[in-house]
Amino acid sequence: MYPSAVLIGRTLSDVVRNVITFAVMLAVAFAVGFRFEGSLAGAVGATALMFLWSYAFSWIAALIGLSVGSVEAANSAGFIWMFPLMGVTTIYVTHDQIEAMTMGDRVAVMRKGLLQQVDDPQVLYDNPDNLFVAGFIGSPPMNMVQATLVDGDGDLAVTLGDQRLAVDPALVAAKPAIRDYVGRPVAMGVRSEDLTQPGPRNDVPENQRLRSTARLTEALGSEIVVHFPVSAPPVETEDTKELRDDAGTNDAIGTAEESGAGTKFMASFSPRSTVKSGDDIEVGVDTSRLYFFDLDTGLAIRD
Repeated sequence: MYPSAVLIGRTLSDVVRNVITFAVMLAVAFAVGFRFEGSLAGAVGATALMFLWSYAFSWIAALIGLSVGSVEAANSAGFIWMFPLMGVTTIYVTHDQIEAMTMGDRVAVMRKGLLQQVDDPQVLYDNPDNLFVAGFIGSPPMNMVQATLVDGDGDLAVTLGDQRLAVDPALVAAKPAIRDYVGRPVAMGVRSEDLTQPGPRNDVPENQRLRSTARLTEALGSEIVVHFPVSAPPVETEDTKELRDDAGTNDAIGTAEESGAGTKFMASFSPRSTVKSGDDIEVGVDTSRLYFFDLDTGLAIRD
């Protein structure tokens, strides 16, 4: 499978510009030892209106030793900077969500040929419309678990197995529809960066903490990713099963359920944290950043 591009132009200057651009693409591709196949069609027929791409730039980035999906990789491969210079809309199809997020001005998430959501990359990350988008966008993926919303004397809380978290009133004000789900099971999501280690510089209220045991720690330099179980069942819908199939983690989920380990979460601790695998931990939860989804429809619960 080879990448393909379509370039068209109306005037001689358009044609020259596009041919030069195309030559640069070819030169970059061959410079890294990659066969690049393209078509130059209707060169004198119409103004260049659009480029259509269907390939992962990470292939080329990998060949020149750059991190997969990074902006630097795409820039070094000579692609991102060309598009704004030409002033031509570019549609790029990829299975790599990191490439989509770093390269796209607007990103459309598709599932089985159906459009799930289209928006700016950060909006997709911060405000996913459904479970599929929430689980697909983001690395690491959003933590998800079955939970129940409860009313505690006018203030909402959410129970996860035998633990309970107070929901930030600001979230309830921003997403009033979650009150309609009091007493009902929902899918709750939270990003790893919103799960942190309480301490002198990170004062988290007692009613917004989870207690668990660190099962694995990954020191990444800028952070320590802590894996820990939550004693509540994972979210089981067609959306989440498909996401796990793609990631190859369905077997791991089944094993965890059978062993009573609950649902695996990932938290982002400070790189200065001394937590180790096997340690009992407290995890502070920014409950103003929780996500709730209807288990039947998979849709986000907002307003």
